[in-house]
Amino acid sequence: MRQAMPHEGPAIESWLSQFPATTMFLRSNLAHMGLGQSEHANSTDFWIAEKAAGEIVGVLGVTKAGWVMAQFAQETPLDIDAIRAVLTRYPLCGFNGDMQIMQPLIEGLGIDRNAFQILDDDVLYTLDLKDLRLPDLEGAEVRQAQEHDFDQLVRWREAFEIEALSTPKEMARGRAERSARRLLDQGWSYVLQASGRGVAQDVAMAGFNAKIADLVQIGGVYTPPTLRGKGYGGAVVGQMLDMARRDGVGQAILFAATAEAGRVYERLGFKAIGHYTLSVLKDAKGQG
Repeated sequence: MRQAMPHEGPAIESWLSQFPATTMFLRSNLAHMGLGQSEHANSTDFWIAEKAAGEIVGVLGVTKAGWVMAQFAQETPLDIDAIRAVLTRYPLCGFNGDMQIMQPLIEGLGIDRNAFQILDDDVLYTLDLKDLRLPDLEGAEVRQAQEHDFDQLVRWREAFEIEALSTPKEMARGRAERSARRLLDQGWSYVLQASGRGVAQDVAMAGFNAKIADLVQIGGVYTPPTLRGKGYGGAVVGQMLDMARRDGVGQAILFAATAEAGRVYERLGFKAIGHYTLSVLKDAKGQG
């Protein structure tokens, strides 16, 4: 493998676009940060696997925060030694990508399952937004999060980190603050407000964790435990996608870690198309 050169961004994007459901993190980071790591946590070094004639057959990305992402053509065998040589250059936090690539990659690198804080193979969903089915939830309305929402977003994100990602409590607050700040600054964070008995209350959050042109990827869907079972999770996702649809977005992607979450997304019109590996190392050296 070789590191991508500054002029190769368009070629990498063109190749990755063949795999829209499993390359959103790579493509979004490339679109918004360009090639190469900088001070931003999502900035990414890109590495290319190619045939002798120079044809791209695989792309490996490592973010400043230590996330490893990869996409390889189906017929391309993983060159584990070459990938290992690349990854030794970086402090790592975890591996994310198509399960059919990430599972053999992790196994080939010899990383024991016990080394992971989480190692999940979530169900991968996609939705053509013309088929979006909005839930009928009277009195609930989504809004784009603003600066005055920051403290609440951090509290909710901290709870999400502990519950969904098994983040140790001593690390969860810092990760929550960094994540909430990034999403808020990008305008990718949304809050659902519900009215009852004349009182408006913030009841759920969600956000885009990747976004390019007419594609978005959803993550960080969270409803506080005392407010669950009322349809708020589906409502915040559905309404934020409706806003995106009106802005010209045509397709949405997300992952579901549980069957219950999957049923919520299926009611919105999402279709399961595969599995996506999300993993976090216990001894994460990156920023997370």
